[in-house]
Amino acid sequence: MIRTAGLAIAGLLLIAGTSHPQTPPSVLIETAAPREQVLKHTVQGYGVVATSEDAVIGVSFLHPGQISRLRVRPGEVVKADAVLLELSTDPSATLGYQTAVAALDFAKRDLDRTKTLLAQHLATNAQVAAA
Repeated sequence: MIRTAGLAIAGLLLIAGTSHPQTPPSVLIETAAPREQVLKHTVQGYGVVATSEDAVIGVSFLHPGQISRLRVRPGEVVKADAVLLELSTDPSATLGYQTAVAALDFAKRDLDRTKTLLAQHLATNAQVAAA
């Protein structure tokens, strides 16, 4: 008897659950066939511009740098000795140079101070040599 009542309740719940109509999707989707056309909007992106591996030429420089300005476009005809790009110093190299200049300036001032102290008999020759 309890079993029959349980099955009857389960049947009612099953029927009640299927009586609600399905709601249609709330998003309108439009599909279109792909076609070639000119973009009307500017697109910005980040990444790497690459060419075919056959057209790549390796160039080595003595110091690190970055291309700051590219003066030609792909496929453009250029004359001999034309400037193709401008290189600027790599920011890490610039920072290293500035750090070295500051360290040199500090060392010179420290040496001058130690020599002044030596003249006043407040420093030793070893301290001047270490400075």
